[in-house]
Amino acid sequence: FVTVLPGSAAAAVAARAAASRVEPGAGDLQAVEVLDAPTDLHVVAALAAAQLVEEDQAEAMRAALADVRAVQVAADGSLVRPALEDLLRPDDEVLTIMPGRGVDPLVIDVVVGIARQRVPGIEVVVLDSGRDHADLELGAE
Repeated sequence: FVTVLPGSAAAAVAARAAASRVEPGAGDLQAVEVLDAPTDLHVVAALAAAQLVEEDQAEAMRAALADVRAVQVAADGSLVRPALEDLLRPDDEVLTIMPGRGVDPLVIDVVVGIARQRVPGIEVVVLDSGRDHADLELGAE
């Protein structure tokens, strides 16, 4: 059984097309499931959940994907604050920030400050996306 976490709409289309060509019981591959993971942040959340269980990792990934809320926004102050205000809830425990390589580190500091102001005690995790853009992927759980 193979579970695919595409990370983008285009990758999801390609993965679903490839999965449709897999014949059940063909060789060692029994099935391919493409989960709804439209951003890199969704992929990270799903993989983290899979690491926490010994069995049924696919179910753990599905549950994590159902819980994560994410947005991708240009690293522009006039856009980031409203995106955070829409994303964050008072009971959120974790904010994950995945900046593109073109994002000024000061913008990340501002995002962290806004998040901690809106949700005192929130854990903020910053992961390098490795992408060559100036966007932020923000996810809350």
